[in-house]
Amino acid sequence: MSSEQHKKKQRPYERPERQGYLAKVARLHYLEEMSQLDIAKKMNISTASVSRAIAQARKLDIVRISISEKLDRLGEKEIVMERKWGLDECLLVPHFDTLANTYREMAKRVTELLSRILRRGDTLGVSWGETLKTISENLGRIGLNEVGVVPIIGAMGTVETGIYPNSIARGFAECIDGKAYLMNTPAVVDNKEIRDFLTRDSNFQMVRHIWKKLKVALLSVSALDEDTSVFKGGIFSAEELRTFRESGGVCATNFTILDRLGKKIETPIAQRIVNLPFEELLQVQHVVLVAAGKHKIEPLRAALEGGVPTVLITDLECAEALIG
Repeated sequence: MSSEQHKKKQRPYERPERQGYLAKVARLHYLEEMSQLDIAKKMNISTASVSRAIAQARKLDIVRISISEKLDRLGEKEIVMERKWGLDECLLVPHFDTLANTYREMAKRVTELLSRILRRGDTLGVSWGETLKTISENLGRIGLNEVGVVPIIGAMGTVETGIYPNSIARGFAECIDGKAYLMNTPAVVDNKEIRDFLTRDSNFQMVRHIWKKLKVALLSVSALDEDTSVFKGGIFSAEELRTFRESGGVCATNFTILDRLGKKIETPIAQRIVNLPFEELLQVQHVVLVAAGKHKIEPLRAALEGGVPTVLITDLECAEALIG
């Protein structure tokens, strides 16, 4: 039997990507002494799903006298992170030698999360960058018909890079079996007058209307140095990045610049950006931040200080640095 055939034959709860979820439910129930109702509210699932997860955790020997040590280490750190940073959820993956392997594991957590929090008729907003590009390429299949997926930042880069926001939105829509809404307004324009003109256009106003219905916003963070997608893609120059840093910026998320406390910094270039306004982003029910690697620790800390995400998906190395 091929590995693909074996995977198809496995029951959903027997698949490795689901066992971390089972371990976390078990920890909340048995060690944190949370009721099934409270767990259901915390994880956006039904009480029946909590009950089934607890039963499956016992059946698969994740729960014996104690929780499986390997999975419990992640679950324990997740709960510490949730309490320290006021998160609805923190989903962790082990640290791997390469970011590519880390991103593949993170894609499994993103798949599991979206399958829980998205419902028919919901709208998912996605930002851009290497992280989200790789996540979209490694997502599992989620059968969620009638879910819309829309970029929350204007167009940039080239289609060939795969970082193009419309390409990422299309990738998520294909995995979700949803509908991709494309955004053709540029992300960065020459001046405020052009931005104001473009955002009054009827085509952009249709996107604006979709943004108001977002149930989930998925984004990443980047440092303000020359190792970022925005510099490598020629979107921001080294001088512009230096200007951001001199203004106190340490982090960019969806092209909003944040200081160490996670507060938005008003820079001249902000008036040239077409994106979901930061204030509106913070009002989305589920703001999911996905990032990993040592170079993302300080940007993540800034976003967490500002209370940007409701859900964080990262690796154990980042989490331990953010706990300390």
